[in-house]
Amino acid sequence: MEPIYGFERKRRVRRDRGASQKPPAGGAAAELPSPETVFLAWSLWLPDGADIAAAAQREITRIERKAPLCPDLMRLHALFLETAAANER
Repeated sequence: MEPIYGFERKRRVRRDRGASQKPPAGGAAAELPSPETVFLAWSLWLPDGADIAAAAQREITRIERKAPLCPDLMRLHALFLETAAANER
């Protein structure tokens, strides 16, 4: 699966856990950056003079291909929608 901002859907692999093994602390969600952190990193990555609305629209399209969206991707999608609307010409 193609990862999208670190929020890729992971297939669950069932592993036989012995009595002494504990499940991982925090789970996979603890390892993911917040939507705001991802958005900030994206905005800092943009080159000077970039068309912010067009760049945000590309990310919106990319995220929408992953429907249905988890709550974090829905928040990230909303951030890009706000950015695209605020920077339209």
